[in-house]
Amino acid sequence: MLFSHRNDELRDKIRCYLSVSGETLESCSTGLRHYLEHGADLHFEAVAAKTHSLEHDADTIRREIEVDLYAHSLLPDSREDILLLIERLDLMPNQAEDVLRQIHIQCLDLPPFARQGLIELAEAGRTALTLLAQGVELVLQGSPGLADILRQVDDAEHTGDQVEQQLVARIFRSDLPTADKILARDIIYSAGSICDFAQDVGFFLSIFAVKRRE
Repeated sequence: MLFSHRNDELRDKIRCYLSVSGETLESCSTGLRHYLEHGADLHFEAVAAKTHSLEHDADTIRREIEVDLYAHSLLPDSREDILLLIERLDLMPNQAEDVLRQIHIQCLDLPPFARQGLIELAEAGRTALTLLAQGVELVLQGSPGLADILRQVDDAEHTGDQVEQQLVARIFRSDLPTADKILARDIIYSAGSICDFAQDVGFFLSIFAVKRRE
């Protein structure tokens, strides 16, 4: 086990961080589902604001973890690994918040098929983060089963890649103005990158787990 009982508070903060990050991605999915039916109306703006608030809360907890890591009896390499892990994980809620913010700021009016695709991408990212949270728990506890979880993360990333590629191809085959095609492509890439970040976290987590066994 990576943490002793003296470090229970730190471990609980990491769990809290993962929980709030998961809420951020869930809020992103909620916003995109509303956007599918109603566009970027006032309710969408409210969900975007809530997502921003959740992402801010996650950042606050992340900073607390960074400070607390140096106040607990962890080896220097363990501190560094946890810091790097949290930094990589933090890219996912940050990106989810950014997707809604960009839709709101740019007043994007995407075609329904692109809106549906964004939901699928966000759901793939949310699934990947849920799996990663389970993986982090296994590593912190020194329990087996990480390899199976990381395979599922890879599956979610693969699904996201397929949706992203199909969406971009469909957008550029559509009769949208060129400028709108580019804006739609960019927001799809932004949403798709959540799954890419998840795969990167999974790779790092696998290395983290191997180092803990040494």
